[in-house]
Amino acid sequence: MASLDTIFGAIVSFVLSPNADDFAKNRVFEDKIINLTFGAPTYRPKTWGDTPTSIASYLMISHLEAMDDVTQTLTMHGSMFMFDVSLRTSCRFDTRNFPNDLQYCTFNMFTAYSSNMIQFSANPKLADGRKGYKKENPDDLTAGPFKLLATNATDMLLLGSRIVRKDTKIPLHLTRSVISFNMLLQRNSPLYAPCLLVPIHLVAILSAMLAWLPASALSVRLTLLALLSQLLLGAILNEEMPVDFDSTPTIAVYALWVLILTTAGLFRTGFELWAEGETLGYDPEEGEETQRKREIRADASWLRFIIRLVGWCLPVIFTLIVSVFTAIAIFDNPQPDLAKWMNEYLD
Repeated sequence: MASLDTIFGAIVSFVLSPNADDFAKNRVFEDKIINLTFGAPTYRPKTWGDTPTSIASYLMISHLEAMDDVTQTLTMHGSMFMFDVSLRTSCRFDTRNFPNDLQYCTFNMFTAYSSNMIQFSANPKLADGRKGYKKENPDDLTAGPFKLLATNATDMLLLGSRIVRKDTKIPLHLTRSVISFNMLLQRNSPLYAPCLLVPIHLVAILSAMLAWLPASALSVRLTLLALLSQLLLGAILNEEMPVDFDSTPTIAVYALWVLILTTAGLFRTGFELWAEGETLGYDPEEGEETQRKREIRADASWLRFIIRLVGWCLPVIFTLIVSVFTAIAIFDNPQPDLAKWMNEYLD
C-alpha cells in the first residue's frame, strides 16, 4: 500500500508537475516552488547583483534531438558535452570586516525535468555526480572587487514544494531536481584599496593639514575644497560597493568619519575667524552694542582653546588609524579557513 507521503507527493506533483513539452508552464511552476519553498525574502529573483564568475554546467547527453530559439530536446545516456552557462543571481554581501571580508553566496537552479531524467554532476571528472562536488582549493578567479575562492554544488529533490532526501522510497519521477550552487568570495584588496581607501585617506591627511593652518580665508577655501572632494568620493564609493549589503560597509564608515572631520575643521576655522574680535581692543566711537559683542567673544577664549586642541589632535589620531588600515588593506592578504567554511555552510 502506498504511504501517505507518496500519495501526497503524487497529488502535489500532479498540480506542480514538470512537463518537458511546455517550458512556459514550467517557468510558472518554478516560480511557485521558489515562493513556497524558499520564500521571497530568501530568494528574490527580481533583485540582481553582479557575480564575479560563470558556472560551468556538465550534462550527460548522447545527442541533440531538436533545437530552436526557445527549446532544446536532449537525450541523456552517457556521452558528455560541456558548455559554459553565465548566471546572474542576487547575493547579499556582509561588508563589515574590511579588509578581511568573506562573502558567502548561494543560488538555486531549477530543472525542467523530473529527477529520474537528471544525472547531476558538478565535477568535470564525473567521479560521483550524485554526491555533489567539493573543491577546497580552486584556482582563484579574480573579477572586479572580489575573487572566487571556493565553490560547491549539491543536488536536492523537491516533492511538490517540500525538500526530501534521496534515500527515501519516493519514486524519482514524482520529484524535481534543484541544483544549489554555493560560492565563497573574498575582497580583491589590491584593486579595492587604491581605488577607494587611498583617496579617502588622502582627504583625511588634507583635513589634518588644514586643521594646523592659521585661520584665514585661504584655509576656509581649502577646507571647502576638501569637503567637496569627500562628497565626490562618497558618490564614487556608492557606485563601487555592492548594491546589496546587510549593513553599512566599513569603508563607508571611514568616509563618514572623514566627512565629519572635514566639517569640524571648517567649523573650527570659522570659529577662529569669529573669535579674533577679542584682540582688536575697544573703540569708544563704536558704541556699547559693538563693545558687548567683543566682550562675548573674549569670554569664549576657553572654548576656542578646546576647539583648537580637538581640531589639532583629532585629525592626527584619525589619520594614523586610517593609515594603519590602509597598509593592512594593501599588504595583508588574509587566507580563510576553507575547510571550516565547507563544514559550516555546505555539509
